[in-house]
Amino acid sequence: PVRFFYQQGITIPSRTHVVMRGRLLAAQALGYTLDTHIDFGLTPQFADLTLLANDPYIVFVHAASRADKAWPTTSWINLGLHLISAGYRIVLPWGSPAEKEISQTLAQTLGPRAWVPPYLALPHIAGLLEKATATIGVDTGLSHMSVALNKPTIQLYQFDTAWRTGGLSAEKFINLGSKRHPPTGIQVQAALVALGLL
Repeated sequence: PVRFFYQQGITIPSRTHVVMRGRLLAAQALGYTLDTHIDFGLTPQFADLTLLANDPYIVFVHAASRADKAWPTTSWINLGLHLISAGYRIVLPWGSPAEKEISQTLAQTLGPRAWVPPYLALPHIAGLLEKATATIGVDTGLSHMSVALNKPTIQLYQFDTAWRTGGLSAEKFINLGSKRHPPTGIQVQAALVALGLL
């Protein structure tokens, strides 16, 4: 309703990615030209990863702000077992007690090649993602951080919102799934092949 008090309107196409929407709005409001390169200003800090023994690892980002964004536990397990058989380790970060419990449950099922790190602050999460071979995650902050770091990332969507919030700036990202067609493990494996990781 406050739009009636605005003195100047700015038109942005309706199907514009949320990051580009903010950038276009600021550029038009302040009268500058957008740089095509996006620097998110992330400064990864590196935690102690010696337990990974320099093995290649893939980060599973299973936790989201809403339960309806989640990917089935059995899908994570089947994918994890496949990736472990291909020589990868699986890393399962967490940010809350409930997320830690899920990470531990997945790790117990996946076996010794899966690792639940201690609690990591966001700069150390960025470092974990920076050193990963790839990230596979639902529509949530950590998978978006992986994209912003330009790491190979597969984002799993249960809604038709990938055009609005999915990968934008990275060279190696793949968005999978929609409301009618949730992503499958076979699709994730095919995406990993497309990224040259399987």
